Amino acid sequence: MNAPIRLRLTVLYVVVLAAIIAALTAFVVTSLRSDLTAELDRGLRDAAGQIAPAYRAEGPAEFHDTTSTVLPTASREPAGAQILDASGRVALSEGADVTKTPLIDGHARAAALAGATVIASRRLGSPQRHLRLVAVPAERRGRRQVLVAAESLHEVDDATHRVLVLLLLGGSGALALVAAGGWWIARRALRPVERITTRAEAIGIDDLSQRIAVPSVNDELAHLARTLNAMLDRLQDGVEARERLIADASHELRAPLAAMRAELDVSLAQDRLDAPARAALELARDDAVRLTRIVDNLLTLARVDEGRLELLIAPHDLSALADRAARAERLAASARGIDVTIDGDEVVVDVDGDRFEQVLVNLLDNAIRHSPAGGHVRIDVRRGAAETGISVSDDGPGIPLDARERVFERFSRQDPARARGGAGLGLAISSEIVHAHGGRIWVDDHPPPGTTMRIALPTTPAPAPPLAGTAARTA
Repeated sequence: MNAPIRLRLTVLYVVVLAAIIAALTAFVVTSLRSDLTAELDRGLRDAAGQIAPAYRAEGPAEFHDTTSTVLPTASREPAGAQILDASGRVALSEGADVTKTPLIDGHARAAALAGATVIASRRLGSPQRHLRLVAVPAERRGRRQVLVAAESLHEVDDATHRVLVLLLLGGSGALALVAAGGWWIARRALRPVERITTRAEAIGIDDLSQRIAVPSVNDELAHLARTLNAMLDRLQDGVEARERLIADASHELRAPLAAMRAELDVSLAQDRLDAPARAALELARDDAVRLTRIVDNLLTLARVDEGRLELLIAPHDLSALADRAARAERLAASARGIDVTIDGDEVVVDVDGDRFEQVLVNLLDNAIRHSPAGGHVRIDVRRGAAETGISVSDDGPGIPLDARERVFERFSRQDPARARGGAGLGLAISSEIVHAHGGRIWVDDHPPPGTTMRIALPTTPAPAPPLAGTAARTA
């Protein structure tokens, strides 16, 4: 069941109360009807006890007199008595017209002839009337007969009906009050949970120093808040340990990787290398370059997390930075036969040249790795009135619409079509650097195939951003 807890609790209150009211209503109505019917039966038995001896001693005349005396035969509701012979024919009757026809069937008549007292309820007449019947044996001049006394159940039915209606109306009102009260109580009881949930949702991985306020009452909610805070403590410790590991590993790896690249460059500069050896060294150098880029990205992330990302802002030509990034990726592009072109305006903006070149290298590396062999990668630089745009487009399989926001997350490789190689850091690093410059980066909104990554930077010189030349932390 996906309904909110508040609604489920309210429904539970109403269902439980409805079951209690239904059981109570059934008990009250049944008990009332039973008591009223028992009282009516006692009156009919007493009446039959007077009519039968009078009929036996004095005959039909006394039967009529006694019946009209002990039974309300003149009442608005039908009542009366009848004498049935052994064959079931009405020998005598007094009271309502319904008594002129046999009031009981053969089985009841036989039981009464045998000496039993038969009590039954039947609907008889036209229009039908609900009657209560008492049949007892009667005797006149040695002939065995049956006396049937009848009285209407209208008052019993009417009384039970009124009580039933009153109970249903009262029960409906009680259910409405319980529903409203249950909703209010559940809402009030769950309000601290909503506050804890809202606070927990506001705590992001970028700032784990926040904590949830613990309620003053030492109850289950306070225990929940303390548990969540303890979890956040463990999570913060784990994230800080991971950041320290990344920073330390990046620092330790830079020096040996730089030495490895220098030695490989020196070895490749020798003329006496045969073709297989040169190919192996070039492959090792490419891997060293890729490892160096990953280490640089990790170190940049570590600086971002520590709030130490420093930007050395100066005027730079974006086209020149794009050309430098293309030269850095020349070997990777030529190895796959991919043509890299740069088009657009000569636009000078205030950026950190090395950092922004790192962004363009990451975007080009992505585009080259995910383009088909012999494809084309385009860099386009355009000046706008308020923003300067630069885009990197490829001919690859593209990024699905539902994955375009996640590609900027760290270690994100969620799209199988673009999961060949890479550590999932390039776009995350690019996003951090672009946002540090006060710009925007996004995936162009057009369907695959092909992907276009767009960057927008302020065109006019703006006041120094908070990150320029100072420690900075980005979301």
